[in-house]
Amino acid sequence: MAKFVLKKPVITIDGTDLTKRISQLGIDMPDDEVDMTTFGSDFKQTEMGLRDASMTFNVFQDFAAASVDAVLWPLKKNSKKFIVKVQGEAGEVSATNPCYVMGGKLFNYNPLSGSVGEASTTEPTIKNITDLGIERCTSAAEVTEKENAIKALF
Repeated sequence: MAKFVLKKPVITIDGTDLTKRISQLGIDMPDDEVDMTTFGSDFKQTEMGLRDASMTFNVFQDFAAASVDAVLWPLKKNSKKFIVKVQGEAGEVSATNPCYVMGGKLFNYNPLSGSVGEASTTEPTIKNITDLGIERCTSAAEVTEKENAIKALF
């Protein structure tokens, strides 16, 4: 099995491609741990509870029109619902190049951060707001289908 090196992903937040401003990304889907241990047990018994989903990014700040702050500030200020898409590599969406789609809200955004002489970066956190969570799509048609399903929940 081939190993994957993340070099040229595609990251779209609320319809704007911010890939060229992002240096790191994370897609997280943890499950709550529910303790199901009963009396007389020698070991804890754990089941999976509700799932969570979020996406995080390390972004170089940019105040130009249609760039980082112009996209993220109104999303945070207005608690706007939006779609975020992350594809591992530029090109056609496929089984070997899936696109992850989520409806979310921006829960963390620091518009200015850094030290003297350093790049200003921000680490926005987008959390899932639908019962669909993060959808893994393997075709452009499936991406469109999932986007429409998410928009219907807004």
